[in-house]
Amino acid sequence: MPVTHVGNGKLQTSSHCFRLDNILRVPNLASNLLSVHKLCLQNNAFCYFDANQFLIVDLATGKVLYQGLSKDGVYTISFPSHLSDDLAFSSSLAFKSSVHAPISNEAMLWHQRLGHPCSKLLHSALSSFNNHVAISVHSDICSQCKSCISAKMHKLPFPQHVKSSSCPLQLVHSDVWGPAPIPSVLGYKYYVIFVDDFSRFT
Repeated sequence: MPVTHVGNGKLQTSSHCFRLDNILRVPNLASNLLSVHKLCLQNNAFCYFDANQFLIVDLATGKVLYQGLSKDGVYTISFPSHLSDDLAFSSSLAFKSSVHAPISNEAMLWHQRLGHPCSKLLHSALSSFNNHVAISVHSDICSQCKSCISAKMHKLPFPQHVKSSSCPLQLVHSDVWGPAPIPSVLGYKYYVIFVDDFSRFT
């Protein structure tokens, strides 16, 4: 299905206002769909689902940002009562303020070749060489680049490991590497390593 616009905006609910980036406008879709991955990534949150309800929870504080119900096998987000569905959705997408056309494949290729610069730098670099690739200073090419989005992903720190061993072989760490591109003389493609936690003997 064709994407006519890409925009950034907010999703206003009765309990919280969620940030939404890289919103795709697809006129042929019968319903408005929301990516759980992007919702969690852009709002530093996680989602909990069961058969009857779902929760959106803030990662840092554990506060429940939104709670909704499952209806006909779909998890729906309701809007404040003083807004109609159409008004709430259009204001949440904020197409009027931050819409930009999809970036061309050639512009994305130069974005990758030049080390993933922002739109302003890319426009400056291409215009100085009289390049025929057109890109607007105000377009947000980084929000449409998978590598740029992945580079900004983060996770909570791992819990501190305080367990320690008091004698040899009480705790052994192991790791497997492979498959190797070239097999060994005996035809093996995997390597395994064992490290004793107490003596650090490998």
